[in-house]
Amino acid sequence: MTGASPKNVVCELYDRPLPAGVNAWSVVVDGKDLNYGQVHELIHRDIAVGNDYRKERIKLLTTLATGVFALTVTFHKNLFGVSLTRTGLWFILLGWAALIASLLAGLVHFRKWEDFYLEHRAQGNALWRHRVASDEPGKKEARIAFHRSSAKINDLQKSYKKWNLIQSGGLIVGLAFIAVYVAITGFDVVSERTKTSTPPAATDKITPTK
Repeated sequence: MTGASPKNVVCELYDRPLPAGVNAWSVVVDGKDLNYGQVHELIHRDIAVGNDYRKERIKLLTTLATGVFALTVTFHKNLFGVSLTRTGLWFILLGWAALIASLLAGLVHFRKWEDFYLEHRAQGNALWRHRVASDEPGKKEARIAFHRSSAKINDLQKSYKKWNLIQSGGLIVGLAFIAVYVAITGFDVVSERTKTSTPPAATDKITPTK
């Protein structure tokens, strides 16, 4: 539509009928009449355990990234002294960068899940407003809010999967770089200690005969 304001375009985009499944306000389950809100609550109750495991997993990955980063920054000199080659420095810096990326991605991952559930709540509120609205403008506003929340939920699903991949991959890559750093530096330290502890070979002296 030529000359239409962005607000009107958004309204036209989301102003469409609600899905048939949510229009059926109540269903009969085991002889009991359950409304949409009760069914929605039952579904979320069933997945509550899975959500708890997911939150614990995100916290565990964040804790691991933080702990490994802090320990390697604090104690790497105590482990290997001043034995640090250029190659080892690159590996430890890349490992730290990957761990920091994993930590930050974990924080964003948490936020995306929070936004995801907030949009679900907004979607449920929109359904309720549509149900109790007494005029068409009120129903239209509720329909727009419902479909807007549905679009945001779809976007958030893609987003938290991306940040989950970054968090997990960053931790794995960071640990791999640090493991290589430890191996290289450890071999260098052992090699240096072997050289310093080995006495020089005795040279045979030839005694001149008289």
